[in-house]
Amino acid sequence: TGGLPDWPARLLYAATGSVGAVTALHVLLGLGVLVAVHRFLRVHAGALAAGLAAAVLAADWSFVFYKKVLGGTEIALQAAVVLALWAAWELRTTGGERGRWRLGLAVGLGLGAKITFGLSLVALALAALLTRGDRPELGPLPRRSWWGPALLAAALVAPLAAADLHHLLAVPAEPHVRSHDFAPVQWRRVLTALSGGPTPVREGWGNLLAWLGDPLAFFGRAYGASPAAGWTPFRVAGLAGVAAATLAGWRDRGVLSGGGLLRLAAVFLLLQVALLLGVARDLHHLAQASPTLAAVAGLSLARLARRLGRRGPWVAAALALSLAADGAWQLARTDATVATIRVPTFTRDGQAALRRMLEDAGVRRLAVCDYESYGLLEVIAPEVEAVHGWGAASRRRGGVLPALLELARGGHFLVVRASAPMIYNLAPDPPTLARAAAALGLRVREAGRLPDGAAVLYAVEAAPGEDDLAEPPVGP
Repeated sequence: TGGLPDWPARLLYAATGSVGAVTALHVLLGLGVLVAVHRFLRVHAGALAAGLAAAVLAADWSFVFYKKVLGGTEIALQAAVVLALWAAWELRTTGGERGRWRLGLAVGLGLGAKITFGLSLVALALAALLTRGDRPELGPLPRRSWWGPALLAAALVAPLAAADLHHLLAVPAEPHVRSHDFAPVQWRRVLTALSGGPTPVREGWGNLLAWLGDPLAFFGRAYGASPAAGWTPFRVAGLAGVAAATLAGWRDRGVLSGGGLLRLAAVFLLLQVALLLGVARDLHHLAQASPTLAAVAGLSLARLARRLGRRGPWVAAALALSLAADGAWQLARTDATVATIRVPTFTRDGQAALRRMLEDAGVRRLAVCDYESYGLLEVIAPEVEAVHGWGAASRRRGGVLPALLELARGGHFLVVRASAPMIYNLAPDPPTLARAAAALGLRVREAGRLPDGAAVLYAVEAAPGEDDLAEPPVGP
């Protein structure tokens, strides 16, 4: 994961202190991705295909939800997918200079956001290779240099590459952060997935069905939520219509008809989903394929409309709107589903309760070892000096507890229920915490607790000496 796509939001928040302003920025950037999809298909497949694809994508659950919770990274990944497909088609049909620059921008933007974009690039390259027979005869093309696009890609990837290089060479071996934000851990996770090794619960094969039509079931499997929706007839009808329309027009390889582009996009979609499922099957990784699915839907339904004559546009619009209606249905029930997750850092009510607990205890300095609290505490309680131990815990596990308690001396230590087991988290039970504190000449006492023990706050104080434990004198 690279930080570059999140810089605009960080700068805006630093300037305004408003989460609402950041949300508005992400909405605006998400609209930019929609406009790019519409423009691409409007130019190369016509207004109907462009409109249908935009309608499907605008209400797609993965497209909307991950703009809200993950922001810049997901926006950059999906924008890169659109640009890469656009570039591949232009390079195939025109060999133009714009295609080269779009591809350079796509590679830099995507890989600079998250290294898993490489899976989408591999899928697109394979799709172009498998459909190379669809390429029209263009005649001799002028030789053009790739140096400019390559330098653009390199410049956009540079922040991520520099961070990885610094982490590997400049940071001391201990403590050395084991984070999925860095290439070594990501590579080990890739090898584990390919070898069939154990993966987190949230990366199960069921995510394919969640991405296709039942996204809220993901929260049930991964976080123990009670999903408030499920598959709908709208989704089934829409996907069946897209699949049937794609197969019916499969023999069309034309450029002007959009048949060639549909074939390229459909093969790309299948390979993209297959590679993501095989290596990085978390639902937010599969969200990379949402613009591709929308493009296939728009192209296939537009072809269906032409085959059906005068009633065709109405049928195509009905199928596209059925997909959009399902997305709106799932989005409307997302808050109710997330509210059933028993993790205080996930919900607005849980975050508010966490803040009240810190206020009631008069917390000013706080040590915590919970990955999901990182960044959250700074937003909900900016007056609190938070010391996060998740980086050290990723390597030292329980061995980091004494250091955290020393940092919390005279302040507080927070234990938070995590959404899932992670190498970053440390949640010692009261006896373990008391023993660790006693070894340092400290004592801990409970200073606050959320319902069901979702979070427990401890005051960390110097242990009383023998004189403090003696009975006070009686009398004058």
